[in-house]
Amino acid sequence: MREQEGCRSLPNTLASIWRMRSRVSANITGLEPQQYQMVLALRALSREHEASISSIAERLLIRHSSSVDLIDGLVAQRYVRRDRSRGDHWQVSVIVLPRGQRALERVVRDRLHELRDSGHALIAALAAILEEANLPEPMLAS
Repeated sequence: MREQEGCRSLPNTLASIWRMRSRVSANITGLEPQQYQMVLALRALSREHEASISSIAERLLIRHSSSVDLIDGLVAQRYVRRDRSRGDHWQVSVIVLPRGQRALERVVRDRLHELRDSGHALIAALAAILEEANLPEPMLAS
């Protein structure tokens, strides 16, 4: 039973470590962790449709006013800009600027390097845990 609890808590522990390292990578680029999440959400939303402040707040599960504050900071640092709709001045979309795109790419690049460097060790550790818990090893793509 204890082994199963350990296996269940492992994903939470790994996720926690991943989030912590994302924060460090984001801070290196000058983005606060919440700002990094905001730029990431903006990039994802802008591919689907216009990224409004409401849709960003909904995606990040934060209040509208909190998203406005985060966007204010990103605008001040020239990572994003606001675009008002010509037809409805209440409708505002947020666009990631080249500087924000470069910061996001740098964080992602750092994270990918980290995964490449530590991925094999992580897989070996997970396999050892599964073996110890007498669980079948996951099928890995080669």
